This record gives sequence, C-alpha cells and structure tokens, in this order.
Amino acid sequence: MVRILTVLLIAATAFRPAAAKESAPLPPAPALWKVSDADSEIYLFAAAPFLPAGEAWRSRAVAAAIDHAQSIVFEAPAADPAAQAAATRLFDRVGRTSGGMTLSGSLGEEEAAGLAAVAAALDAETAQFDALKPWAAFVVLSAELDRKRGADPAAGVEMGVLKEAIGRQRPVRFLDTVEGALRVLTDMPEADQRALLSFLLADWPRQDETSAAAFAAWRAGDAEAVAVKAQEPLRMAAPGAYDRLIAARADFLADRIAVLLQSPEAAFVCLGASLVVGADGVAAGLEERGFDVERIDARP
Repeated sequence: MVRILTVLLIAATAFRPAAAKESAPLPPAPALWKVSDADSEIYLFAAAPFLPAGEAWRSRAVAAAIDHAQSIVFEAPAADPAAQAAATRLFDRVGRTSGGMTLSGSLGEEEAAGLAAVAAALDAETAQFDALKPWAAFVVLSAELDRKRGADPAAGVEMGVLKEAIGRQRPVRFLDTVEGALRVLTDMPEADQRALLSFLLADWPRQDETSAAAFAAWRAGDAEAVAVKAQEPLRMAAPGAYDRLIAARADFLADRIAVLLQSPEAAFVCLGASLVVGADGVAAGLEERGFDVERIDARP
C-alpha cells in the first residue's frame, strides 16, 4: 500500500511545485502582510508548499519580519513525529472502506478511467487504492504524484521557516492539531469527497504545465495570480470541497489568528499560500474582522 508522504495537503490542493529555473534575475518577493490593531501585530506569510531545487524562499522583508517576531506560528505540527503517528492512526482508522466496498467499484466510468491513468503513471495497480475512501485516495494520490515530480516535503518553505525558528530558538506555536486539520477531510460529506477525487483525477495531467506559472506568481508576490492558480480550479470543479478546504478552513484560522492579536507579542504566522490569498483567504478574513492588513513585501 502506498503510504502518506505528507500529512497536510489541505493548503496545497492545486498549487504544485515548478521545475527549477536556470537563472533568477530578481530575488524572491513572496507575499507578506503585517496585520495589526491598536496595540499588537503579526506577520502573515503565504508559503509555497514545495520549493524547486535551488530556489530560495526568504526575501529581505520576510527575514526582517522573522527578526522582529517573538514567536513563529504554523497551521499544525506536521513535522512532529508524534503528530505524524497520530495522523497515520487516524488515516488507518477512518480512511478505509468497509463492508466489501471498493473505491474503483464506486466510481463512474470516467472517474475509473482517470484512476487507472493515475495508477499507471505511478507504476501501480488500481486495486492498490481500492481500500481507500475518496478523501484518503485524494491524499495518497496527491502525495505520490508530487513525489513522482520530485517534490520533497522536507525542502518546502514551511520546513525552512521551522528550521529557522528552531535555529534561532524561537518559540513555535500552532493554530490547530494535525487531527483537527485532517478532520476537514475526514468529516467531508461523501459527495464532496467524490468531487474532490474527481477533480484530482481530471486535473493531474495539466499540473506539470501550470506549475511553473504558479510558482513564478508566488515568487513574485502576485497574490491574485496565486489565487487563480491555487483556488479557482477547485472552486469551479468541487465547490463543496473548496468551501471546506479553503473558505471554511481559512475562516477558522483567521479566528485563531485574531486570538493571537490579543497579545502584545509579535508573531510570524506561516501558512500555505492557498489558505492565505484570495477573497476567501486568511488575509481577507482578518481585514473583514477589522484589523489593519498591509502588504509589506516590496522588492528591495
């Protein structure tokens, strides 16, 4: 059985790594916001889920924000071995079919053909995924497709920020548990699970073609383009899944960040770009809650 290679795919639903570029004429300037009220502030960083080999994620603005922050905050402790073990147990307990049901047997003709094509691309058999519920198949297939493209979760932006926090001996905090983050998937209605899996099965052949543009938009700090690449395809294909994975999740995280802003301690909050950008993202949600939200990622 294919094992889970990444725990938190929620923020990377449609935002895939790009191929490494031969040259980078300008330094990276990924989107960064300062969120503040009368007596407190946090920095909100939209992180790409993976980095192509040789690419940098730290801009001068990001480095300055980390310097100023007194703590570093992430969505959930995805890198913690105990949290990973808990996620695996949860996956094994609620991610598998029962009563003789099979994934391939529950799919329509077009979806079944898509599953067969993905399995072939992974040098696997369709039957290897038959014991998985649709949401679990989405997680496994997404992780395996990214692995096949050469994506290394250990080399991602969030891992880079975490290593920097540890190296600087900064307190590391989390807005949710891994179980809470995965519950967005595990509690998803069956119809939305199917739509989410169908989206992946239909979209995966195009991901290599669009990944370079998506990463370039992130690198340049073009939050609107990132939203188009990272959110819009899912919203159009599976609106129920989009609401749970992006809109509702971003709303939850905005509420948790609002609690952080009750403290005078400055924090650097690093979240997946898919959750931060766009009209349904965390940045917009914090502005709707009455905070001052200011982009501060201008190139030097």
